Amino acid sequence: MNKKKGHSSSSQRAAQSASQRTQAPSTTPVQSHSSHQNTAPAQSISPHQNTTPVPNPEPLQDTDDPIAFFAQREIDYIATFADAPIIPDPPKKQKEPLKIRIEEILHNDDNNTLIKLTNLTCKDFRDLIRLFIPSIELHHYKNTRVSMEARLLITLTWLKHAPGFEELADKFGIKKTHTRQIIIDVIDAIGSKIGREYVKWRSFIKWDDREKSKEYPYMLGALDATVQEIPRSANQEKYYSGKHKICCIKTQCFVSPKGFLLHYSKPIRGKRHDFHLFRKSNTLISKLKAEADKMKAEIDQIPVLLADSGYQGIHQIIPWALIPYKRRKNSELTAEQKTFNKKLSSSRIIVENYFSRLKQYWRVIGGKWPLHVDNDLTFYHKTFGMCAGLTNKLLYRRPLRKGAEKWDFLDLDSMDETTDAYNYTDSASESDSANLY
Repeated sequence: MNKKKGHSSSSQRAAQSASQRTQAPSTTPVQSHSSHQNTAPAQSISPHQNTTPVPNPEPLQDTDDPIAFFAQREIDYIATFADAPIIPDPPKKQKEPLKIRIEEILHNDDNNTLIKLTNLTCKDFRDLIRLFIPSIELHHYKNTRVSMEARLLITLTWLKHAPGFEELADKFGIKKTHTRQIIIDVIDAIGSKIGREYVKWRSFIKWDDREKSKEYPYMLGALDATVQEIPRSANQEKYYSGKHKICCIKTQCFVSPKGFLLHYSKPIRGKRHDFHLFRKSNTLISKLKAEADKMKAEIDQIPVLLADSGYQGIHQIIPWALIPYKRRKNSELTAEQKTFNKKLSSSRIIVENYFSRLKQYWRVIGGKWPLHVDNDLTFYHKTFGMCAGLTNKLLYRRPLRKGAEKWDFLDLDSMDETTDAYNYTDSASESDSANLY
């Protein structure tokens, strides 16, 4: 009897535990055997919590597919800018006009402003435009509107005042690199042409009596060389002058008795002597000899050329040249020799007056040369020719001597058009390079 009761009680307890297992939810986390997905562990639901069904989340992206993965990232990234404001593109930079406009100056005939900038009047500037503007090539400068007239104005301003390129750029409102390139382009194009236009040889036979010297009636002109300091270079021993104690360049000029330039030579290194420069000036020597033959044939007179003591030995080439006497060691000059030297110096001073006016008008020639010289003096020669030609043009309005107003160098009928002021080929040295000796 007792055994039956014990068996029935144990069976009842087993049935009760089985019913409880079927009714209570399992709290053991269920793990997925899939290698591609990881599900969160199941949580027990309290009878007091809300049992509202939750919608199934979107399936995760397959990380093994790179195209789909990065495409989804790009979509998410673009979605972040959906509400961002749209910024319009900046307007294109317009070319601004220069601060100093030559068109307004010429339109108003503002001679005072133009003379302060370039030494030239509006009429002189228009003459240059008419004669030389077609020779300037059309170059475009980024973000800068520069007309042909404005380029000429910038170049003349640089020649007169010799400012730094940065200062000149600020004055006109353009870039420093554009300013430098404009000046180089203009001088390369018209520098030598201005020199040939306004520096021309005029035969002595066509001179008026007022154009001749009173001390030397048959004087053709005075000869001398001017020196300009240059920055030191790697080969400075070639340019160093022991006399002047600087690195420099020499240029020879032949000036008429009334102060007009008749000829300018090719520049040479400052180390060379003045007489060496004269011997290399084949064009000038041929002109002087031809002029002497012409005067001998037509008026039966021998011309006179004045030079300083730096031209010792010039009589070997030009016998009728005059140079001052030099005092020898342990001896004094005679009274006649001193009188001769004084008379010669008073007449030869005209070439020094010309150099003074040239350097007064154009500071780029009067001061230290602002650019470096790398064994090529071609650009310096063009710059000097441009300044020398414009000085002749200005001297016609403001001459150095009385009687010079009769010298109309623009009268082509009175000029010798067969020869130029400078023949680059004839003056080249056979033993030296084409651009330097």
